[in-house]
Amino acid sequence: MARATKAEIARRVDEVGQLVADRMKLHEIRAVVNAKTTWGPSVSDATLKYYMTKSRAVMKASSNFDYDEKFGMSISRLERVITISAAKGDQRTLLAADAQLSKLLDLRGKRTESQTVDAETARAHLVELLAQESADDEDTNSKATRPRPGARRQVKRRGSDRPGG
Repeated sequence: MARATKAEIARRVDEVGQLVADRMKLHEIRAVVNAKTTWGPSVSDATLKYYMTKSRAVMKASSNFDYDEKFGMSISRLERVITISAAKGDQRTLLAADAQLSKLLDLRGKRTESQTVDAETARAHLVELLAQESADDEDTNSKATRPRPGARRQVKRRGSDRPGG
Protein backbone atom coordinates (compact mmCIF):
# COMPACT_ATOMS: atom_id res chain seq x y z
CA MET A 1 0.00 0.00 0.00
CA ALA A 2 1.24 3.53 -0.83
CA ARG A 3 2.25 5.97 1.86
CA ALA A 4 -0.28 8.68 2.76
CA THR A 5 0.48 12.25 1.74
CA LYS A 6 0.76 15.07 4.27
CA ALA A 7 -2.71 16.29 3.28
CA GLU A 8 -4.14 12.79 3.75
CA ILE A 9 -2.48 12.48 7.17
CA ALA A 10 -3.85 15.90 8.20
CA ARG A 11 -7.36 14.78 7.17
CA ARG A 12 -7.00 11.53 9.12
CA VAL A 13 -5.69 13.38 12.19
CA ASP A 14 -8.75 15.63 11.97
CA GLU A 15 -11.13 12.66 11.75
CA VAL A 16 -9.43 10.87 14.65
CA GLY A 17 -9.33 14.15 16.57
CA GLN A 18 -13.12 14.32 16.61
CA LEU A 19 -13.21 10.86 18.18
CA VAL A 20 -10.47 11.76 20.67
CA ALA A 21 -12.47 14.84 21.63
CA ASP A 22 -15.39 12.50 22.38
CA ARG A 23 -12.99 10.75 24.82
CA MET A 24 -12.96 7.45 22.96
CA LYS A 25 -10.27 4.90 23.70
CA LEU A 26 -8.01 3.28 21.11
CA HIS A 27 -10.16 0.17 20.61
CA GLU A 28 -13.31 2.32 20.19
CA ILE A 29 -11.57 4.59 17.69
CA ARG A 30 -10.30 1.49 15.85
CA ALA A 31 -13.86 0.18 15.51
CA VAL A 32 -15.25 3.52 14.23
CA VAL A 33 -12.36 4.08 11.81
CA ASN A 34 -12.62 0.55 10.42
CA ALA A 35 -16.37 0.88 9.93
CA LYS A 36 -16.61 4.42 8.54
CA THR A 37 -13.40 5.09 6.60
CA THR A 38 -11.64 3.48 3.68
CA TRP A 39 -8.22 3.89 5.26
CA GLY A 40 -9.07 2.44 8.70
CA PRO A 41 -8.41 -1.26 8.05
CA SER A 42 -5.07 -0.51 6.39
CA VAL A 43 -3.43 1.38 9.30
CA SER A 44 -1.81 -0.22 12.30
CA ASP A 45 -2.56 0.54 15.92
CA ALA A 46 0.77 2.36 16.16
CA THR A 47 -0.25 4.66 13.28
CA LEU A 48 -3.63 5.21 14.89
CA LYS A 49 -1.90 6.13 18.18
CA TYR A 50 0.29 8.55 16.19
CA TYR A 51 -2.86 10.18 14.74
CA MET A 52 -4.34 10.42 18.24
CA THR A 53 -1.15 12.05 19.58
CA LYS A 54 -1.07 14.53 16.69
CA SER A 55 -4.75 15.39 17.21
CA ARG A 56 -4.14 16.02 20.94
CA ALA A 57 -1.24 18.32 20.00
CA VAL A 58 -3.50 20.22 17.61
CA MET A 59 -6.16 20.59 20.35
CA LYS A 60 -3.56 21.78 22.84
CA ALA A 61 -2.18 24.34 20.37
CA SER A 62 -5.66 25.67 19.66
CA SER A 63 -6.33 26.07 23.38
CA ASN A 64 -3.32 28.36 23.83
CA PHE A 65 -4.46 31.94 23.45
CA ASP A 66 -3.62 35.38 24.74
CA TYR A 67 -5.96 35.87 27.69
CA ASP A 68 -5.72 39.67 27.69
CA GLU A 69 -6.48 39.82 23.97
CA LYS A 70 -9.53 37.54 24.28
CA PHE A 71 -10.71 39.43 27.37
CA GLY A 72 -10.44 42.76 25.54
CA MET A 73 -12.22 41.36 22.48
CA SER A 74 -15.08 40.10 24.66
CA ILE A 75 -15.46 43.46 26.36
CA SER A 76 -15.43 45.29 23.01
CA ARG A 77 -17.97 42.89 21.52
CA LEU A 78 -20.36 43.29 24.47
CA GLU A 79 -19.99 47.08 24.48
CA ARG A 80 -20.78 47.10 20.75
CA VAL A 81 -23.90 44.99 21.36
CA ILE A 82 -24.96 47.37 24.15
CA THR A 83 -24.45 50.41 21.90
CA ILE A 84 -26.37 48.91 18.98
CA SER A 85 -29.24 47.68 21.14
CA ALA A 86 -29.49 51.07 22.89
CA ALA A 87 -29.69 52.80 19.51
CA LYS A 88 -32.43 50.40 18.40
CA GLY A 89 -34.26 50.68 21.71
CA ASP A 90 -33.96 46.93 22.30
CA GLN A 91 -33.99 46.89 26.10
CA ARG A 92 -33.98 43.10 26.46
CA THR A 93 -30.76 42.68 24.46
CA LEU A 94 -29.20 45.69 26.15
CA LEU A 95 -29.89 44.31 29.63
CA ALA A 96 -28.69 40.82 28.68
CA ALA A 97 -25.44 42.16 27.22
CA ASP A 98 -24.97 44.43 30.22
CA ALA A 99 -25.46 41.48 32.57
CA GLN A 100 -22.90 39.45 30.61
CA LEU A 101 -20.45 42.34 30.70
CA SER A 102 -20.92 42.71 34.46
CA LYS A 103 -20.37 38.99 34.91
CA LEU A 104 -17.28 39.10 32.69
CA LEU A 105 -15.84 41.98 34.68
CA ASP A 106 -16.96 40.36 37.95
CA LEU A 107 -19.04 43.37 38.98
CA ARG A 108 -21.55 41.56 41.17
CA GLY A 109 -22.09 44.33 43.70
CA LYS A 110 -18.44 44.56 44.64
CA ARG A 111 -17.01 47.97 45.39
CA THR A 112 -13.48 49.11 44.88
CA GLU A 113 -11.47 51.00 47.48
CA SER A 114 -12.24 54.36 45.84
CA GLN A 115 -15.99 53.73 45.99
CA THR A 116 -16.20 52.86 49.68
CA VAL A 117 -17.31 55.60 52.02
CA ASP A 118 -16.43 55.73 55.68
CA ALA A 119 -19.58 55.55 57.85
CA GLU A 120 -18.44 58.45 60.05
CA THR A 121 -17.80 60.65 57.02
CA ALA A 122 -21.21 59.84 55.58
CA ARG A 123 -22.91 60.54 58.93
CA ALA A 124 -21.11 63.91 59.30
CA HIS A 125 -22.09 64.85 55.77
CA LEU A 126 -25.75 63.96 56.41
CA VAL A 127 -25.81 65.93 59.69
CA GLU A 128 -24.37 68.93 57.88
CA LEU A 129 -26.99 68.67 55.12
CA LEU A 130 -29.84 68.32 57.62
CA ALA A 131 -28.61 71.31 59.64
CA GLN A 132 -28.39 73.39 56.50
CA GLU A 133 -31.86 72.29 55.41
CA SER A 134 -33.42 73.07 58.80
CA ALA A 135 -31.72 76.51 58.80
CA ASP A 136 -33.22 77.21 55.39
CA ASP A 137 -36.65 76.09 56.65
CA GLU A 138 -36.40 78.41 59.68
CA ASP A 139 -35.52 81.35 57.45
CA THR A 140 -38.53 80.78 55.18
CA ASN A 141 -40.89 80.21 58.14
CA SER A 142 -39.70 83.31 60.03
CA LYS A 143 -40.15 85.48 56.94
CA ALA A 144 -43.69 84.23 56.46
CA THR A 145 -44.84 84.78 60.08
CA ARG A 146 -42.94 87.93 61.02
CA PRO A 147 -44.36 91.22 59.67
CA ARG A 148 -42.01 93.60 57.90
CA PRO A 149 -40.78 96.43 60.06
CA GLY A 150 -43.03 99.52 59.71
CA ALA A 151 -45.77 97.60 57.90
CA ARG A 152 -49.34 97.73 59.10
CA ARG A 153 -51.12 94.56 59.85
CA GLN A 154 -54.06 93.98 57.57
CA VAL A 155 -57.10 92.62 59.25
CA LYS A 156 -59.52 90.68 57.19
CA ARG A 157 -63.12 91.51 58.03
CA ARG A 158 -65.88 89.02 57.88
CA GLY A 159 -68.31 89.31 55.11
CA SER A 160 -66.25 91.75 53.06
CA ASP A 161 -65.52 89.21 50.35
CA ARG A 162 -69.14 88.28 49.92
CA PRO A 163 -71.04 89.84 47.09
CA GLY A 164 -73.37 92.55 48.31
CA GLY A 165 -72.02 92.41 51.78
